[in-house]
Amino acid sequence: MAKRPAFSLIELLVVIALIGILVAVATVSYSTIQKRSRDSRRVTDLKTIQQGLEQYYTDTNSSYPSSPCSSAGVICFRISRQGTTRKIDNTG
Repeated sequence: MAKRPAFSLIELLVVIALIGILVAVATVSYSTIQKRSRDSRRVTDLKTIQQGLEQYYTDTNSSYPSSPCSSAGVICFRISRQGTTRKIDNTG
């Protein structure tokens, strides 16, 4: 009976290690892509909110909607028309 050529244990371990490395690289790339996608979605959502507030400001003759900052324990932020953000202190 003729002996068939086979892979040695070292060859199999090298192949398994290479597959593991490729999976690790793919996983890191996938998580980076997910983070970028999530951040892009957040920026888009903020721009949509900004456009809605600007439309409200235009439609109501230069006034913004009222804020729920009057309730205790709520931290609110005010966004100016120039895009700067300022924390509103409602402790007093």
